[in-house]
Amino acid sequence: MMLSVMVMGAGAAFTDQDKIVNEEAVDMISALGIVDGYEDDSFQPEKNIERGEAAKMIAVMLNGGKDAVQDTSVSSFNDVLGSADAWANKYIEYGVSKGILAGVGGDRFAPASNVTGTQLAKMLLVSLGYDADKEGYLDDTSWAVNVNTDAASVGLYAGIESVDMNAALTRDNAAQMIWNALNANTVKYFLGSLIENDSTLLETAFGTGYGVDTGILTNIKWNKDRNEYTYTIDGEKYVSAGDYSDLFAMNVAVLRNGNDALLVRVNEGGTVVEGVIGDITGIDNDHFNSFKVNGTKYLLDNVAKDWWDFADITVAYNNWAMPTHYAELGNFVEGYGARFCFPYT
Repeated sequence: MMLSVMVMGAGAAFTDQDKIVNEEAVDMISALGIVDGYEDDSFQPEKNIERGEAAKMIAVMLNGGKDAVQDTSVSSFNDVLGSADAWANKYIEYGVSKGILAGVGGDRFAPASNVTGTQLAKMLLVSLGYDADKEGYLDDTSWAVNVNTDAASVGLYAGIESVDMNAALTRDNAAQMIWNALNANTVKYFLGSLIENDSTLLETAFGTGYGVDTGILTNIKWNKDRNEYTYTIDGEKYVSAGDYSDLFAMNVAVLRNGNDALLVRVNEGGTVVEGVIGDITGIDNDHFNSFKVNGTKYLLDNVAKDWWDFADITVAYNNWAMPTHYAELGNFVEGYGARFCFPYT
C-alpha cells in the first residue's frame, strides 16, 4: 500500500501554481481582487513587478478590491501618457494624491521600471498611515534605512526575510508583502505622536467584517435551493458557493466577510499526512503528541492529548466507532487508515 505526504490547498488555481512559493499570500490577495493572472491564466510569480503594476495593486487594495479609481487625462509626469503604460496613469495619479507614490526625478515616473522591495515597502507603509515626510522616507540619503527599519518592525518582510530588498522584487514576494500589510494595524498621528489603531488595513480598506479565521473543517452541508455550502470551522459556520469539500477534516484558513467565506485553503504550515492500515504507528507516549507514518516520526505542535480531537474528526469522517478511553486510542489509529492535517515538527 502506498503512503503520501503532501501539502494541499485550494485557491486561485493558476496554471503555474506549482511555481508559487508564497501560496497563501497569492491566494488571499487574488481572492480579494488585488491581483490577477495573465491572459493564459498564469501568475508568473518569478516575473519582476513593475512600478505601474504596483500602483494599480495599491489603488485596488485601498479601494476594497475594486477598480474604483476614476480615469484622468492629467498626469504629474512626462513619461506616462502616450506610452505603452498609459493604462496605469489613473492609478499612479491616485497614489500621488495620497502621498504614496513619487517620481524618479526629471518629472518621470518610469512606470515600466522594476520595483525594489524597499520601494514597495515605502508605498505600503504610507498606505498604513505612516507620513513619508515625518518618518524620513523622503530623505535623499537615509530614506531606505528609515523605510526598512519601519517595514521590518511592522512585519512587512515576514516570510521573506532573506530577500534582498534593494533588488527588483518578484510578483511572488510582492504578494507576500501586500498580504503582510493587510494584516498589519493601521496608524495615525495624535498630538505629534504615532499611534497604532485597533483595526488592520484589511478591515479598514475592505470592511470591519473582513478577516481570517483558522481551525479544523469539521462539517459540510450543501443547500440545493440556495446553491451554497455551509462549512463548520472551529465551531463557526461560513457559507460559500465554492466547493471546498476536499479540505474536510483539515486545518484550514478561511478568508471571510462576516460569515461569507471568500476562500478556504489549507492553513499555512498545515500538512496532510495520509496512511493506510499498518502505516501509522507509535502512538504510545504519555501525551499522545507524536506518531510515526511509514517509519517517519512526527511531533504535534498541539497541546497534550489533542489526539482525541483528531480522532473524533476522523471518526465522523469515516463513521467508525469511537474508542472509549485514551488507552485504546493508539490501537484505534494504528488499526485504521486515518487522515489528519496539522502543523508538525
